[in-house]
Amino acid sequence: MLKSYKKKRESIDNIKKDLEQFFSAFKIPDDMFHDIKLSVVELVSNIIKYTKDQDVFVLELDMKDNTVKISLKYIDKSFNRPQSKFKGEAMQESGLGVFLVSELMDRLDYFYNEKTFEVEVQIEKRITT
Repeated sequence: MLKSYKKKRESIDNIKKDLEQFFSAFKIPDDMFHDIKLSVVELVSNIIKYTKDQDVFVLELDMKDNTVKISLKYIDKSFNRPQSKFKGEAMQESGLGVFLVSELMDRLDYFYNEKTFEVEVQIEKRITT
């Protein structure tokens, strides 16, 4: 599934519904689905709160080989890679949420294209029963 959303808080409810609809076809344990949904909502909240360069972002959902793959793409000319490791010291304002996502998911990666200013955030979760 590939879909674009407006950078507004109201989009979060739509994303939750889309996640439930997309993943309803797969047998994902409730606790794992909760982690996936929480991670996506956290990342989307950061996009809405901290990016100013574009009014939309794109969410891509995929399931292959018992692995949930999620990608978020958006434009951010002032992108700073967030910390995903907690060091017990003061973190950036968005650092705690990113740390949470890195703990809940099996993979969290950021990619930034300096020419187009496109940011892509990829997360993955291996589904085990």
